[in-house]
This record gives sequence, C-alpha cells and structure tokens, in this order.
Amino acid sequence: LTEGPAGPSLLDSLQSCVESFFLGLRVKCLPSIPISSIHCCYRHSQDTDRVQLHADGILNFLKNNKPMDALCVLGLTLMDLYPCETWSFTFSKFLPGQEVGVCSFARFSGDFPQASCSSLNPLTHREQLSDASKESRERTLPFSAQEMVQCCKVTCHEICHLMGLGTCRWLQCIMQGALSLDEALLRPLEPCPICLRKLQHVVGFKLVERY
Repeated sequence: LTEGPAGPSLLDSLQSCVESFFLGLRVKCLPSIPISSIHCCYRHSQDTDRVQLHADGILNFLKNNKPMDALCVLGLTLMDLYPCETWSFTFSKFLPGQEVGVCSFARFSGDFPQASCSSLNPLTHREQLSDASKESRERTLPFSAQEMVQCCKVTCHEICHLMGLGTCRWLQCIMQGALSLDEALLRPLEPCPICLRKLQHVVGFKLVERY
C-alpha cells in the first residue's frame, strides 16, 4: 500500500485481522514501495479509465526482495490489477512455489469508478505510472465496515494460498474462488471445517484459543 490517507488505518486493521486468523504467526508490515520503482506492465482498464498494473511484475519484484526470514510476503495495493490480457481484472494472484502474492483492494472501495471513457491525451509509460502512483496516494478510498471485511477476506484468502491451501470446492469457505465482486461479497470470512483443519496443521494453533 502506498502511504496515503487510507494506508495506515487500513494496514492496522489488516494486521490485526491476519494475526487473529493465523494465530501464533508474527505479522510484519514492510515499508511501502512506489509503483514507479517496480518494473511491471500496465494498461487502461476495459471497464474504467483507471490504470491497471500487471500482477506478474509485482510478483517478480516481491520474489527478488523477499526477506530471508519471511514465511511468505503479500503485496497490497489500492490500484487495480490484471493477471493476463484475456482477464479484465483480478483481486489477487500468487506465485506458486515462491510464497509471494499480491492483492488489490481497488474494487472494494465505494468510489471505484464505473465504466467511462479513457483519456485521449497520450502519456509516456513513466508519466502514466507516476500519475497513477500519485492518484493512489491521494485517494482516501473511504472503506465502509463491509468493504473492510472484503479487504480482510481477500488478504487472508491469499495468505492461505501462500501456505499451501488450494481453492475450496466443498463448502462455504474463505478459500472459495471469486471471479466477480458479487462472488467475493458472498465468500465467508472463515474457512470451512476441512480447510480449517489444513490451516491448523500448517500453523499449529489450538482451535479453542483461536476462537
């Protein structure tokens, strides 16, 4: 997350949630990284006029800068992401075998724009990323309580992937996939009993203490 009006309070809430969800693990917030310093592709969104960042560039950066003592590293951004040219967007993506991932909270904000026309003024790659970075820093992104819950869900979902849990197809579970905002809203915050047992095996917490 870039350092801006929404950053610190959102990070505090996310850190508290993750520490409770993965009881027993220490959660550390690393310094924010300017978007312009990460070598990644970008494009204009197909349904908004916002710049989208290609998730793979961020993942490669995290892989190359992962602390030696980190179990996993999850990048967080207020900008929209896309995983490949054929997808319109993604909430998150991880790099299998490298324990790094990235999440976007852009579409959980109430001020995320609907479809509109893109700017007709062409900018260079550096100018567009610089403008996008500045916009991300200056936006307050007023998250409601419900929207904050969505941010927590996608964060915990992705960290579970980084710990080896796969997508759940059995019951109502935080590890269910979500390809739209509606699906993300319906996804619960807690794992199903099957995924909870997997998580307990990995983290080693006691169920009574966690709940």
